[in-house]
Amino acid sequence: MAGMRATLDLMLAAGTGVIDAHIRTLAQQLVDGLRAGGFVVAGSTRPEERSAIVSFGKPGIDHAALSRRLTEGKIHHHVIHERIRLSPHLFNNRDDVAATLAALGRN
Repeated sequence: MAGMRATLDLMLAAGTGVIDAHIRTLAQQLVDGLRAGGFVVAGSTRPEERSAIVSFGKPGIDHAALSRRLTEGKIHHHVIHERIRLSPHLFNNRDDVAATLAALGRN
């Protein structure tokens, strides 16, 4: 409970608007990098319609092998319906997104 309280205090101190802008910026960085790498991003790519959750795939790619590479890179993700799902948040930064894109680029 103490850890949850500290996290909530931090989030409230930062402000929900700042957090939302931060995670949407990271999500857009992911979307841009994924599309440049030939991945297909699920859902709308319009910023006003996006959430911070980014699901993507690529026809013909071995998603299980890609998931193993992400796991080896300590990149938290999920594989759902033949797509990789990432969800950046407050504690992530642009370097985390760049490392994720670099791990995905070795296909």
